[in-house]
Amino acid sequence: MVEWTRKIAQKALANRFGTPLYILNPDQLTRNARDFIALTGDPASVAYPVKSNPSLAVLRVLACLGCAADCAAEQEVRLALMAGIPYSSIVYNSPVPDRALLASLYLAGATVVADSEPILRDLALRVAAAPHHGKLLLRVNPCEPVEYLHHEDWQSLTSHSSSAAKFGIPSEELPGIAATCPLPIDGLHIHVGTQMDHLAPFEQALALLHHLADEIAARTGRPLSLFDLGGGLGIGFQPGQQFPSPAAYVEALRPALRPGCRYLVEPGHALVGNAVALLAQVREIKQIRGRRWALLNVGTDQLAKVTLLHWPHQILGPNGQPLPSSGPDAIGGPHCFAGDVLLPQTRLDSLAIDDTVLIQNVGAYCFALANHFNGLLGPAHVAVDDSGECPTLHQRAEDWFFEPGSVGYTWPHSLAGPGRSLDPALVQTSAAPTSASTPPRTSTRFSPSKNWPRTTFASSCRQRARSASSRCRSPFASPATPPSSPPCTALAKAPRISPSGAPASP
Repeated sequence: MVEWTRKIAQKALANRFGTPLYILNPDQLTRNARDFIALTGDPASVAYPVKSNPSLAVLRVLACLGCAADCAAEQEVRLALMAGIPYSSIVYNSPVPDRALLASLYLAGATVVADSEPILRDLALRVAAAPHHGKLLLRVNPCEPVEYLHHEDWQSLTSHSSSAAKFGIPSEELPGIAATCPLPIDGLHIHVGTQMDHLAPFEQALALLHHLADEIAARTGRPLSLFDLGGGLGIGFQPGQQFPSPAAYVEALRPALRPGCRYLVEPGHALVGNAVALLAQVREIKQIRGRRWALLNVGTDQLAKVTLLHWPHQILGPNGQPLPSSGPDAIGGPHCFAGDVLLPQTRLDSLAIDDTVLIQNVGAYCFALANHFNGLLGPAHVAVDDSGECPTLHQRAEDWFFEPGSVGYTWPHSLAGPGRSLDPALVQTSAAPTSASTPPRTSTRFSPSKNWPRTTFASSCRQRARSASSRCRSPFASPATPPSSPPCTALAKAPRISPSGAPASP
């Protein structure tokens, strides 16, 4: 387990920024990235999967190192571009891609992955007459099973290269599909799974990619030179859990790399997992039939991976020392959900209400899977150095103004129900244009009542709008100098392709 988390002044951070609070250590993230860069020596060979943690703070650290980004949706592409990652270092890969975006990125110089033959054929139609600068990979679904060393119930959810999985093109069909594709195939992609606990699957995956490439080259006369090994290397969440290190991963794969070929890797847990912790506080302590429960102010809303997959993470007490992972007590979250349990066995002798605790190794698939269960909003994000000092705020906590369940909601008149009426002070009605045969349609929107002073409401909105505007500035602009153009326009400038295959007009 990492040491930097033990040096954090938990109470000081809680008093300054509140809790829950995500804490990033850019130094740890940089060390992890360099471990994977060692495989090829090229920072752009490490394609960070944005889905694992779509934080601009994380992306900017990796962009400064020269890393690439693996994106599965347009919003992830936008985040990568905002962080400073160029099109040439973006990999777009999804089993259900936006096909117009797929073509646009291919033309703009990104690497795109075709997950099926229909997607491949559609791409060929869209870009047939247009010059392109990108790379095209085919995703492989191997026929041989990918096995974990130690078997757990959750592995059926994370074995992405299982022959029964929904991803990729069957390996036995792939050479024939590649041979008839009108576009040049640049390489192959495979992703073995998540939290892999030994190196054999990665070695077997690399050998399979090489074998398929040789077969395709024999059929087409075109050699393949780009191989994406995906991610999947696991990390320990509790002391005693054994996983190969990034250094062992590099040592195992490097001898099998072919000269003249380029290789990509997409580590998630092993890259960002131990670079982020989550600070929380004890809100209640109760005893039920001899078992004590400490209930925190965070749970499944930020840690769905922990509670739903039963992956309890090590938790540090307020003194920076690990809480026991065995004992008669338990730690849970605040939610109305019996499975909202963060540490099912521990001892609570050292904890009291309002104490802080630090949940370790939450960098991957925690913030990414966050939700607003029970109305809880997202925490702030800060960064600290290896000493636990120099905290810097990178993302403010969400507030009610950005709560997606209420912003923009249109209140129907039917909410009043038979025999009831809505307070006119709470609603404003608008009528849509209608024809003679169509009855008027009205809607009701929430507006402040007499009991909520309009001046307070208006000033509150203005303050939050200014806050939102400051968050949307370009990450590279000085706070005193607004950007010359919106930070998200880069993707809009990419060529878009119409369904007919011709470039769409602006």
